[in-house]
Amino acid sequence: MSRAIFIVIFTLMCLTFLTEAVEKSYIQCKNSPGGSSNIRSLSITNCDVPPCILKKRNTVFVEEIFSVDKDVSKLTTKVSAKVFGVDLPFVSVDSTDACQYLYNMDDTKAACPLKAGGIYKYKNSFYIFDFYPNILTTVTWKLVDFSRGKPVNITCFQIEARIKK
Repeated sequence: MSRAIFIVIFTLMCLTFLTEAVEKSYIQCKNSPGGSSNIRSLSITNCDVPPCILKKRNTVFVEEIFSVDKDVSKLTTKVSAKVFGVDLPFVSVDSTDACQYLYNMDDTKAACPLKAGGIYKYKNSFYIFDFYPNILTTVTWKLVDFSRGKPVNITCFQIEARIKK
């Protein structure tokens, strides 16, 4: 019996460690105007520990659970990678309508506007094209509300990533 208890406790400790490792693979953006630390969890394929491996000719899946503290009428996805000191947009995902990728916590489709106090899932993917350089970079991913006259980051995170063949 004590062996079974040990195995259960050991398994729970390992799961806790793995959860913490996944949670620490990203950082909240600094100087995120108008936004706050709304990200509750984040999952990215091939990104258990930094740097995330982004293999060319593959699709990367992102799932972010976040809360909103104000009503949000429209969200735009902004994704860039820092290449030689310049933020370059990720083709096919940057500047897209984020509202079409929103879900409620029970995985039913959600839609904009989002209600203050709500918790939502954002599920999206992006393709790593062959023409992307093989590079170690910082990827910045934002969900931005442009409806208030100036951009407000609803969520924003950064990950270290290595783009490679």
